[in-house]
Amino acid sequence: MVENPMTKVCRETFLENVVTALTEFGYKTVHIDEDVLAIGNPHNNLYGIFTNLYNNTFQCTLKLTAGNKNLFIIDHKTFSYKETDEVLAILKTVIDETNNIVKVSNAFVDSLQPVGIEKSYVTLIDEYSSHFKANYGKTKYYHGLIYSLSICLNESLDLRVCVVGNNMNKLVFSKFLTETNYKEVFEEVDELIAQFKKSCEVGKELTDLCR
Repeated sequence: MVENPMTKVCRETFLENVVTALTEFGYKTVHIDEDVLAIGNPHNNLYGIFTNLYNNTFQCTLKLTAGNKNLFIIDHKTFSYKETDEVLAILKTVIDETNNIVKVSNAFVDSLQPVGIEKSYVTLIDEYSSHFKANYGKTKYYHGLIYSLSICLNESLDLRVCVVGNNMNKLVFSKFLTETNYKEVFEEVDELIAQFKKSCEVGKELTDLCR
């Protein structure tokens, strides 16, 4: 009977043996020294750390990152060297499963057909930013004495104008931008801004008094 090489390990060779096993799994390491081995792969969001302890033990953490959530497969758990094969078997299963998810996910996304509005979408955002000197998704304010006027273009290309005051936020304008109407919509908002400035801003007579 051939003895598994992972059944005979010591502190000096443990991490090297793990690296050898990971290489066979097709996985790469991102850091290794005499005490710590870190593994990571941004393609399947699988990360892990093996830390050499004493008395023939090691600590292992293995986690998957999905969006802003961490799924800990193994969470800072201590094992004996005799349990190394068991831990590596878990890691191999996780690697295989995540690689399959990545493969299926890529095939799904590649199968989706674009709807053909991306160029128009970007163009309209650029037109908005250029015209109003405002960043897409950010609210721009025009301040009066007791009220403010806010304009914002959201991700749906809905250009919204609000009047903001103490305990008040009144939506006074909302239109979706298209390639055919955006200039007309901009003119309408320009007129609202002009009316607000005339009615609500601090006049030149007062600003001239400032020293």
